Amino acid sequence: MSCFAALCLSSSLPASAALTCKDGTISTYQNGSIASCVIDDNVDINTGIFSFSCLQEQYIYFDDKGRLRSCVLSSSFDLMQGSSTRVCLAKSWVSVSISNEGRQSASCGR
Repeated sequence: MSCFAALCLSSSLPASAALTCKDGTISTYQNGSIASCVIDDNVDINTGIFSFSCLQEQYIYFDDKGRLRSCVLSSSFDLMQGSSTRVCLAKSWVSVSISNEGRQSASCGR
């Protein structure tokens, strides 16, 4: 088992998550930060704007700065997009991106 803690999900809105990866599934960037792994347990993510849970036994992906890029949802959640709401279903992928100005956006789909 390999553990990572205090992952920064956004440079402007830091979040942390305890993350335990399955042995042999960890991929890292040259700078040593985690790129991806298969998570042992569901991981609760809260970026300050988005809050959801990533599904155990599935891959989770990060950018080279340690910010969440994507994962498979363990449960459904409501994604606000402007003045509308979209339901992101359990077991669908959620992708988070952060602009150079620090604005977060998310999308989901199968």
